[in-house]
Amino acid sequence: MIKSGPELIWLWIVIEPKNKEILSFRIPKERNMFVVAERILFHVINMYGKHQV
Repeated sequence: MIKSGPELIWLWIVIEPKNKEILSFRIPKERNMFVVAERILFHVINMYGKHQV
C-alpha cells in the first residue's frame, strides 16, 4: 500500500520469479480486489502468454 495524502492506495506489481523482472504494475482506483487482480492478470497473460505457476 502507498499513502497518498489521507488515502491508502494499493500498488500491484507482477514480478517474473526467475529473472526478477517487473512484468507489469498498476495503481488502480477500484476497491474491488478481485476485479483488479483479474484485470492485471489478463493484461500480463495477453502480453507474455500463459506460463505454469
